[in-house]
Amino acid sequence: MEIDAAKSKKKRDSNTASMEVDGEKATKKGATKTQMLEWEEKLDLAVQVVTTLWNLCESCATVLKYVNNEEVMNVFVSFLNVEQYDISLAIVSGQFIHMLSEDNTFVIKYLIQHESLFMAGFEKDIDPSDWNGSTLLLQVLYAGILANIQPNFFTKDSRTFEILTAILGINLRPILNQFTSDMPKSSDAAGKLKISSVANLISAQKLVLEFVTNLCSSNEDEESSSGCGGGMDVDMADEEEEAGEEMGVKLSPELTEKLTKNNILDVVLSKVELPPVNVCDILRSEDEYKHLADKLIKIQCTGFLCINNLVSCMPITADTLFIQFVNMLCHHYTDDLTVEQSESLTCALRSLVLSLNRTLQDVSEHPIPFDKHPIVLAIQQGKVGLLGNNPDETLGVLSKRLIEKLTGQQEEIKQENGAQMKNGGGDSKKIKKEVAENAKKEVNVKVEENLVKVVSTWMSIVLKMKRPNSMEHDMFVVSKLLRLLDTTTELSLLAETLDCLIDLFSDDDTDLLAKQVNLIGKLGTSEPKLKTMIKSNKKTLDSEMLALVSTVQTNLHAFIQYKRQRVNNRV
Repeated sequence: MEIDAAKSKKKRDSNTASMEVDGEKATKKGATKTQMLEWEEKLDLAVQVVTTLWNLCESCATVLKYVNNEEVMNVFVSFLNVEQYDISLAIVSGQFIHMLSEDNTFVIKYLIQHESLFMAGFEKDIDPSDWNGSTLLLQVLYAGILANIQPNFFTKDSRTFEILTAILGINLRPILNQFTSDMPKSSDAAGKLKISSVANLISAQKLVLEFVTNLCSSNEDEESSSGCGGGMDVDMADEEEEAGEEMGVKLSPELTEKLTKNNILDVVLSKVELPPVNVCDILRSEDEYKHLADKLIKIQCTGFLCINNLVSCMPITADTLFIQFVNMLCHHYTDDLTVEQSESLTCALRSLVLSLNRTLQDVSEHPIPFDKHPIVLAIQQGKVGLLGNNPDETLGVLSKRLIEKLTGQQEEIKQENGAQMKNGGGDSKKIKKEVAENAKKEVNVKVEENLVKVVSTWMSIVLKMKRPNSMEHDMFVVSKLLRLLDTTTELSLLAETLDCLIDLFSDDDTDLLAKQVNLIGKLGTSEPKLKTMIKSNKKTLDSEMLALVSTVQTNLHAFIQYKRQRVNNRV
């Protein structure tokens, strides 16, 4: 495949019209309306060609092979020149080059020759009060390209994170307030540019969030199920799981310093705050703004996933983790979330509570006196704003809120199961609907798995606080987890619930509670259920899931024997 660079270029002549460049309408002498329309048509065609090649390269190795060509790459790099081409073409070309440069040896070697071009485009000063969304998106794309061709791009220069944080820190709320007040129309040139600029600003910030998320990525979600099998001491198994599962990726001191210095956690937390309801309603109600509403949901989901990674690998105080956990649960976790929002939010909740548990365990004084406990102090100092400053009441409210979410999620899965049974087989429309419902159900199950982990870890924290007269509260929460063992029809959820209960009750101080809720009886009933579900699903399970559920099965049998002996000794 060859691309004629001469035909692809749209050079601006001094006697022809230039295009509108993101916010400013630049017209050349002698330009006619016909010339402008011709230029716009050629621009649209060029954007479509690059977009099509981009999509093909992501799915077809043959097309990628032909694009890995110096002459072809020369064309795409030339499109980045916003003095010669419209910025919309520069953006789509930048996105294409960013994708091409991921683990592509030929493209990386080629782009290194143009490193100074990308660096000059990236290192522009940011003025939050005088922003240009399209320019900022191109600037962030340059950063992505540089990161692909320079192994230590994000850490070798302190200015890198300063620029990215400045872009991410631009407050969308007043911008969108003004936008919905002005109500620009895409039918006129100025309005079209405003809409495009806001959309590109959101895209730029989402891409920065993705950079941070990837920098802090780990195999944290691939949880170890090692518990207490093979004669292993239960406490030792619990400690090994704590170390393996809850610790995030180990960041370099240089990266940690840059993230901390730029207050990246606070900036990321601000990105999960949606605009006021009236603003969102306007964006959703106007056809030409709906894509902006969708982009806001996507950036919020990306923000939640970024928080998920950040809190697992950065040094954060226990009270900060607790405050953000409460804020996430009580402020963001509303009833009108999409399944994607619910999944990403519960991932963040899960990471926050796991990190809180780990941080509390690192405190030198154990057990932590109740009146000195970071959670108690945060509540008493009014940092969470729930039911005044009473720790017991606040802890009860939080537990109840978690159980409500867990119970509500169970109902979601039941409704999905019911819808699937009603649809049955049939024509292509029904099949497509069934595929969509299956995908939604998978996400809902993942959400419930996250919530089970959140509730069990929260209970572990609360139990270690040694509160007096807490048995009623503790039995209420644990009984809801145990009820899942009877009601769930999903193997992965059953295994997750059993694994969490084993973790929760591995502490010897839980023997009395185990007796009160008939833990051994409930687990004993679940053992054959788990065995049957593994056997019936064995052919459809991938190797990773099969290993996971099999390990839970082994651990469960050993734990029942261990805990039964301890509970019986208390009688």
